[in-house]
Formats: sequence, structure tokens, C-alpha cells
Amino acid sequence: MGLRRLARPAVLAVLALAPLAAPAPAQDAPAPPGQTARDLVQSCQAQGRHLRHAVARQWDTELFGQIDMVECTAYLAGIADMNAVAKGVFGAGLFCFPRAGVSAEQQVRAVLAWAERHPERLAKTRRAAAVDAFAEAWPCG
Repeated sequence: MGLRRLARPAVLAVLALAPLAAPAPAQDAPAPPGQTARDLVQSCQAQGRHLRHAVARQWDTELFGQIDMVECTAYLAGIADMNAVAKGVFGAGLFCFPRAGVSAEQQVRAVLAWAERHPERLAKTRRAAAVDAFAEAWPCG
């Protein structure tokens, strides 16, 4: 019974960390469509693919811009959660939020500021961009 209880958390931890363990794409390899740093930035500006689709269809752009923002904040929350899992399992993460935490707005601002400082990196994956932005804004140690 004890082994069974231990097995499930171990499997869940491995599954949760699988994206972190995946080999990093080659530096020059482009990100898949819809998963670039530029896509993340546009989503965080509420000007992403949902807004563009709404404009093309002449739909409610305010609503679809909000959907882009929700996509952005949910994605960034997932990056933050994976970093917390890594810290819990490995004892270290790629960035270190302050004890008081970081709001969704602060996370979005960090990504947008990173994009302004590094426009040459907007072809990177959105995952790499979010981690880079957070590591610059909240370095460890």
C-alpha cells in the first residue's frame, strides 16, 4: 500500500516535468506557428490571433482581445507553476519570484518589457521568452 501511494505522486511529477526535460530546440530553429515569442507578446497585448480572427470576421474585438489576454495570463501562470514544481523537485528553479508572489499583471509587464529590450529574440519559442523574461525580472540568488 505504501509503494502504491508513492508511485502516483512520482508519476505525476515526471509527467509534469516532461516539458522541462525535453531537449531545447536548436538556437536557430524557428518556433512552431503560433508558439513564438512574438505570438506571446501579441497575446499579452490583447492583439493576438483571437483579435485578428475577430477583426477578419467583423466580430466583437473587445471580447476577443480579452480572450487573448486570458490566453497570455494562463500561459504565464503555467510557466510559473512549472518553475515551482522544478524548485520543489530539484531544489532550484530558473527564476525566483519574491515570497510575496507576483501578480498576473507583473508577469505580463515583465514579458512585454523583455520583448522591448530584445526584439531580436521574438522568433524564439514563447516558452523560452517567458522563462528569459522572468529570469531577467526575478533572478535567483
